[in-house]
Amino acid sequence: IDFSLGLERGWNMAGNMYDADLPWSKLSITPGEPVRDYGFLYNKATNNYDLITDIPGLGTQTVIPKNAGFWIKSDQKRTVTVKAVGTTDAGAESVALELGDSDFLVPIVARADRCADTMSVAGVLTSSPDDIRIENPPAVSPYVDVYFVRQSGERLACDVRSAAAETQSWDFVVATDLPGAKVELTLPDLSSVPADKTVWLLDQASGKRLYARTLSGYGYTADGKGLRKFTLEVAPKSAAGLAITAGSAGQSGERAS
Repeated sequence: IDFSLGLERGWNMAGNMYDADLPWSKLSITPGEPVRDYGFLYNKATNNYDLITDIPGLGTQTVIPKNAGFWIKSDQKRTVTVKAVGTTDAGAESVALELGDSDFLVPIVARADRCADTMSVAGVLTSSPDDIRIENPPAVSPYVDVYFVRQSGERLACDVRSAAAETQSWDFVVATDLPGAKVELTLPDLSSVPADKTVWLLDQASGKRLYARTLSGYGYTADGKGLRKFTLEVAPKSAAGLAITAGSAGQSGERAS
């Protein structure tokens, strides 16, 4: 049986009423409309959220588990029709992501103490008609949180661009409410970045510019403010760029390896 999901303006808590997993595609959401075509599921293991969406390659989940609640946002009061779940829906959400020659996705992961943010993604998808901007959800204390910063001040969990330039850069922040915690920042999968591109991680606080393809992790100690600014840069290979390495990154208790 279909049912109607009434949403107020802002963040809404909803739930899967079916006695089965609910594919996200069963929510009748039109991209570009006030209702966001993504949601967030709380993950007790990371004390953070998993992104749920049917946008290929971005969601950590594509189905809402049985009896699970989730957050969804709308800019206006709206009603979303949720199509009934049938017996043939299991596994219907596995959609392959096709990357063009200049396309790539770079996940950014931060961990501190027992917390982690594993859902932030930067990248380029030229096949997409528009930029994919997924807003960052409110953090749940205690937390470590990664978000991209747009010129408008908007905070994004995912910032994927539809137009490819020779050099692309993303400013992002790692935030935590655990002062003194050891924060570990990683770029765990660079396999989709074209071989003719270099990947750099810039720590704006220290000025260190690190070659990310050989960087297993970057560690630092959170200060009292709990905010650290970084830049991710993907650029064409050049002899000058390759001359800069991460060899001088380990000092004053910080670590790069």
